[in-house]
This record gives sequence, C-alpha cells and structure tokens, in this order.
Amino acid sequence: MSGNIPTVVSDMAKSIIERNGMDYVGYNFSDNSITFTVYADNKDKCVYVASLIRRETSGPVRSLFKELWSMPSLWTNRALITKNAFSNKTQDDVNRFLSTIKSR
Repeated sequence: MSGNIPTVVSDMAKSIIERNGMDYVGYNFSDNSITFTVYADNKDKCVYVASLIRRETSGPVRSLFKELWSMPSLWTNRALITKNAFSNKTQDDVNRFLSTIKSR
C-alpha cells in the first residue's frame, strides 16, 4: 500500500467531518495519537462525528495496512472535545488527556 497511515486516516476523517457540515482545519500526528482540529457549532455534533470517525475508519484502515490487525483497537473509547483548539491552555489539556490514555 502506498501512502502512510496518518495521511490516509486524515483524508478519511476529513471526508466524514465535511460530510457532516463541519469545517476541517487539519490534523496533528504524534507517536501514539492523531488529533483533528475542526470548527463546529456545538459539542454534541463533535462527539457524534468523533464516533463516526472511529466507526467508519477502523475497518478500511486495517484493510489497507494489514499490520494494524494485530492491534486490539485503533481508537480509544473516549474523545477530547475542546472549545478553543488554538490556545496554550487547550494544548495543555490535550497533552494531559493523551498522557492518561492506556494502551489496549
């Protein structure tokens, strides 16, 4: 498979986000996480779209990258939804959230 996992996941997520009327800003990929930045009207819509991203990307991404089948899950059961993704305080919240996620 050509391409890389962050790019493929980001492209899939972008499609889901835009299909649901939200503005996709971009993503940040680190060693053990991918964070999407979007503009949305409300938190409930973000929670809903986060669940769609988890549900609609897991199988297709694993099909494209066979080595991911050895992982019990590609996504955590939780999503962090913040009000202002561009503040330093929010980045601290994201980092704290990511440090509490246990590997499965």
